[in-house]
Amino acid sequence: MSHIKSTLESSTFFKALKQNAENQSVLKEEVFSLLSPSLQKEVVAIYQRQKCCYIELSSSYVLVAVKHALNNLGRSYKVLVRRS
Repeated sequence: MSHIKSTLESSTFFKALKQNAENQSVLKEEVFSLLSPSLQKEVVAIYQRQKCCYIELSSSYVLVAVKHALNNLGRSYKVLVRRS
């Protein structure tokens, strides 16, 4: 079992996955710190692609409030509404 563990620890693919997961959790914490609890409930997904933060919402009713709250994010972002 130790050879499997050492192989996984030395793999650059798994290191990149771990780093990506850490970055996503930091991003989620940053976004949620700017939103009220009622706005946090409307967020479906938060992810980053090519230096742009994407925030998906469950409804368009809170779109303006979320954009206003994210003015202090310090990153470029796009807010999307998920259609069901």
